[in-house]
Amino acid sequence: MTMMHSRILGTAIVAILSCAYGTARAQGQPQKIEYVNAEMGRLERYFGLWSVTERHFDELGRSVGVVKGREEVEWILKDHAIKRNYRTGTKPNVFEAIGLLTWNTAERKYRGVWMDNASTLGPTTVTGEWNPKTEVFVFTLDAVGQDGKKVRYRVIEKFDDDDTRHATTYALEGEQLIKRLEVQYKRALPCPDKMRKILPLGQ
Repeated sequence: MTMMHSRILGTAIVAILSCAYGTARAQGQPQKIEYVNAEMGRLERYFGLWSVTERHFDELGRSVGVVKGREEVEWILKDHAIKRNYRTGTKPNVFEAIGLLTWNTAERKYRGVWMDNASTLGPTTVTGEWNPKTEVFVFTLDAVGQDGKKVRYRVIEKFDDDDTRHATTYALEGEQLIKRLEVQYKRALPCPDKMRKILPLGQ
């Protein structure tokens, strides 16, 4: 068995264990889920393996391409953060990224970083909030452009249901929002219960 096959099998086993865990809880068996805080618990819906479809736009809002890939989200650091492993495209043009997201109790905001293989300008920093009225996550991304100037993006992310979510990225130019990216996520391994909790292999 190759390392890639082993990794895919491991991911599938974790997902199956998670589904089994959720099914048992739905049937009334005593299962206790605890989070560091309620804000971290809100990120539970991200956990799992997702199929990704990206649609890119130019400065005039015209669609310029569609790319597919996957994202794997897991809990790390004893549920103090989530880690996003993101990959799209095909060889030789494969885009890979790692994102980390947690909750800052002093600022009352989500904080994170995003790093990828397409930039040598350091990590993109992420600041986010949950809007309870519209039920969306609103993230502000700060990065540095090729000219050394700071650039800022706004990401609006919403769960349509437990197995579908979409995110729209806008470039911020003053007060103007210019759509640059739409990403549709579809859960690759759906579970029967609403909540999912990662179970390490062997437990």
